[in-house]
Amino acid sequence: MKILSTLYKSVHSDPKFLLRRDIESFNCDYPFPNAERVEKEEKLNLLSYYYTKWAIIILLGVIIGIIMLVITFIIEELVFFKTKLFMEFIFPLGAGAALPIYMLFTVCFSLLSALPVLFWYPTVQGVGIPETISYLNGVDIPGLERWTQIPARLLSTTLMVLAGLPGGQTEALLPIGITVASNVALLKIRERRIFPNHRYDSDRLELGAVGLGAAASANFGTPLGGVFLVLQQLSTWHAGMTFLIIVASLLASYLFIAVYNFVRDVDDHYHNANSFFSPFEDENKPDFSLSEFPTFILMSLIGGVIGPFWVFIHGQLSRFRIRFIQTKILALVEIAVLSIFIGLPILLIFFAQEECSKYYWSTNYGKMILDELHMHCPEGKFNVRALMLLANPETVVRTILIIPAGELSQSFTIFAFLFVFVASALHLGTWTTNGIVVPNLLMGALWGRLFKLFVADMLFGPETAKMAKYSFLGAVAQIAGVTQYSIAFGVMMSESVGVINFALPVFIIIFCTRYISTLFCSGIYEVISCVKGYPILVDSAPPLCVDLSAKDIMSTRVVAFPTSMTARNVKAALEKYPHLEFPVMDIGEVLDTASGRPLGVAQGIILRKQLIPLLQTERKESIALHPESEMNRLSDNEVPEDTPIDIARYMNHQPYFVHQDLPLNRLYTQFECLNLHTLLVVNEAFQLVGVLTRKDFSGFKIENRIYRSKISYRPSGTL
Repeated sequence: MKILSTLYKSVHSDPKFLLRRDIESFNCDYPFPNAERVEKEEKLNLLSYYYTKWAIIILLGVIIGIIMLVITFIIEELVFFKTKLFMEFIFPLGAGAALPIYMLFTVCFSLLSALPVLFWYPTVQGVGIPETISYLNGVDIPGLERWTQIPARLLSTTLMVLAGLPGGQTEALLPIGITVASNVALLKIRERRIFPNHRYDSDRLELGAVGLGAAASANFGTPLGGVFLVLQQLSTWHAGMTFLIIVASLLASYLFIAVYNFVRDVDDHYHNANSFFSPFEDENKPDFSLSEFPTFILMSLIGGVIGPFWVFIHGQLSRFRIRFIQTKILALVEIAVLSIFIGLPILLIFFAQEECSKYYWSTNYGKMILDELHMHCPEGKFNVRALMLLANPETVVRTILIIPAGELSQSFTIFAFLFVFVASALHLGTWTTNGIVVPNLLMGALWGRLFKLFVADMLFGPETAKMAKYSFLGAVAQIAGVTQYSIAFGVMMSESVGVINFALPVFIIIFCTRYISTLFCSGIYEVISCVKGYPILVDSAPPLCVDLSAKDIMSTRVVAFPTSMTARNVKAALEKYPHLEFPVMDIGEVLDTASGRPLGVAQGIILRKQLIPLLQTERKESIALHPESEMNRLSDNEVPEDTPIDIARYMNHQPYFVHQDLPLNRLYTQFECLNLHTLLVVNEAFQLVGVLTRKDFSGFKIENRIYRSKISYRPSGTL
């Protein structure tokens, strides 16, 4: 049991990973009916509101499709130039000269890929999907909506791919969809908003979902898969939002496919040549028989064990990094050492022994890359080890999936699997952009090939057990074991292959793998979100919490504001208290208490991001889109200190009140379904005794293990 408890130790209950108190939540209860809102409602034209929303949706589909196209072409052309440079000029010099040149190139580009993250925009660090998931869940991630993160993310991702690190570009570019969606809604002409009625939190969440769906559809080449990815993560959604996401996703994906295939000279302009599984031609299209289902279950078992073990390694490395790597210099040293560790083994085996395979590729860009990888190979073949060494990870995945049996040695397949397993686990979490889907697809494709050779061939024979099929299903099982996503990735995989009947084994493997992997640990995206302190809410209340009530989990330290204050007192209170919400009461001055005793009757509530614009001389917005930066720039645009501010005019007069004895499961359902920011807790006399926020709810988690199920509570940082 000691070994099991060590393996199952969750980052969720680890005191090293506290919830961040500085992160805001979306407040979909805003705009609420206060005096200011009533004035604006009289000027609102509903017809104009809906027309401008559709204009934004169409713009998002076109702009995101174009951005993904440009980024893809830039990365592919740079990778092709790098491949041509090394294969024609560097490697012919011999191992003695090529080894130091390649290692110097790898180390330099790895360090350069970390510079935008460490010194410019730390938000772009990591995979990107945990940030987008948290955003859709209702967490207002700082910096995610700023347009300056697009060049920072593009630069870091491009340099990371050129350095030969195993992350890939696919996931790292997904947050760009949310960034574009947020900034399109804020477009201005001569300091005047083009779309002035789409700036509230509910609109931001809706447009962010549309932007992410368009980015995922263009990146993965699966419009429906992108839609399901968004809907699976949204905390609340409606039928109208689903239609908007589908429209933008279809626009972005079709624009991407049409232009990409035209530039790459692909005859079929409806065939996504950039999809992971697009190389499956008619003769390689996977099929299945009912007798193979036991082997599919066995593959689920393998993926359900390997995936959580990979996640477990990442959790241990995260603990190590938090403890020992605490400065930017140490982060750069880690990346430099890691790049040497990743690049050196594959370079040594490239010169030690040849590994050649015939051409099996259906896209012109793939042929361009493979044509350059003919060193140490006869005519008509390419060097598979050079492919692993120089090509971008997406090209490696597409190629490994379709290489027939006999073209890749078992020894190299085993080495490649172990190499990618270790390298991707070490790379994830460093201060560059990272990747999870692409490395794990490659891992699954590799062990799927081994499964075909050692198991399926003995049971069904080589004719029935096709290599492309088992390589593909291995990739499905691996990604399901790591992410524990079912619907979204299942639709993506099925849609990519283009054989609708093959969705049955795909979903069987995904569901079985998911439920096996949950016995060991959480999904990788949940683990990363815990490490970064994002307060994510699950779909339903924890089932073991029926004996808990609001008074057991509420925050008792409440800072209450009077109904009227001077600008000096408001600014002083915002600088002194880091709270994100302030109840408003009929008192003479700011009241700060942590006693848990009744404070009096609350007349309303006002948020920090509502108070900051009230201190500005030229108030352009009702809420601060970037509270921290606007607070820091307040001295340049600040009202006189003795200016009176009528808090009652701008506060929410009808906040949500809950009784202190209300059970946690009912509290959770109300908070999560309405996507609220704050609940005010009162006693029998309707006197305020505490507040409930997202941090208080997201601290609870049910940990399901083979030998136990228990509830754990994850504390947040102190105020």
